[in-house]
Amino acid sequence: MFLNILYLENKKFISMNNCFFNKENLFFCFYLTFIFSLNAQWKTEKANKIYNEITISYDVIYEKELTAEQKKDPYLITDISVTFNKNKLIKRRFYNDLKLNRYLLLDYENLQMYSCTVSKTYKSAISSEFRNPKTPVLQTDETKEILGFPCNKTLANIKGKEVEIYTTPKFGLRQVDNYDTDGFLLEYTDRDKFGYYKVIARNIQYHSMPEAFFSLDGFRITTREAYKESLAASKKKTEERNKKNRERIDTKAPSFKARTMDNHKLSTKNLKGKVIVMNFWFTGCSPCRQEIPQLNKLQKKYKDKEVVFVAVALDAEYKLDAFLKETPFEYQMIADGRYIANKFEVTSYPTNIVLDTEGNIQTYEVGYKHDIIERLSYKIDKFLE
Repeated sequence: MFLNILYLENKKFISMNNCFFNKENLFFCFYLTFIFSLNAQWKTEKANKIYNEITISYDVIYEKELTAEQKKDPYLITDISVTFNKNKLIKRRFYNDLKLNRYLLLDYENLQMYSCTVSKTYKSAISSEFRNPKTPVLQTDETKEILGFPCNKTLANIKGKEVEIYTTPKFGLRQVDNYDTDGFLLEYTDRDKFGYYKVIARNIQYHSMPEAFFSLDGFRITTREAYKESLAASKKKTEERNKKNRERIDTKAPSFKARTMDNHKLSTKNLKGKVIVMNFWFTGCSPCRQEIPQLNKLQKKYKDKEVVFVAVALDAEYKLDAFLKETPFEYQMIADGRYIANKFEVTSYPTNIVLDTEGNIQTYEVGYKHDIIERLSYKIDKFLE
């Protein structure tokens, strides 16, 4: 990172010591000095004494007592770990849902950070330059030891709450999240939808990691600016889709005929006079799988009523059969149902649709909803009265 030479367009190398004696190269020298000053904000000479990798594990302690439901929430943070060497750092939050594989990669050589997401089917990273933290702090003279390292105490204000932060200068890397302080965080406070939580370093390990651990090979990398543009386009598309879905309400549902996996014939004609609840899904859709237990509860709630529950799956019957042996789904199941999905113009999954006793669309819910039972029950009850 701390270069001693600069490669010029005329294919000559110059020494830093000669920079200020050569007017031709003055611009390049200023540029290099600027880069050095930026690096100095994030890395000191102490970092060069890190020869392998270091991992620090942190406890996460929420201030308020969480409800039983909150403790099961897939987005509840359980632990945090930071693994780093002298040039790169990965900070990873662990959630209740172990399938969530998201982490932050800091590249101290190139002053770039990457918000990474890894799934079974893709790897993506959103890149941005290192930026100065925005949360101001108040320096104090107080210190304490954490894991045997001397730490400096600073104070910050998060949404009206005064919190304490402890950082150590021993590693030579600046790892401060959004706090405008120096050093490496070993104890601090943060907040999420569950409230404030304290993060405290629990243990430290010294070890070696393969180079691939910090690699972005195979990742689809996009800049933060491009990502924001993509989000804006996605938001516009969602708004247009929601508008179209609202326009579907009180319109006649398309007719369909199908045979369920247990060999029952279904058609809009023979189901007239009943409330029909339809779920469009496929086995490879994580949100679809996530809502199955909720939908089973809904079906059980109305099993003695004039309500028909139909699940339209995109999968072939043999795939569904294997899946349903492990994960029961109490709806009447239609396999290879893409032609029905096309009729209902379903393009996102899961989608839940409620038809009234006259065969009109009354609900068109797209995407996973944590309160799907309440949403669908409201409409079902309305048309059973």
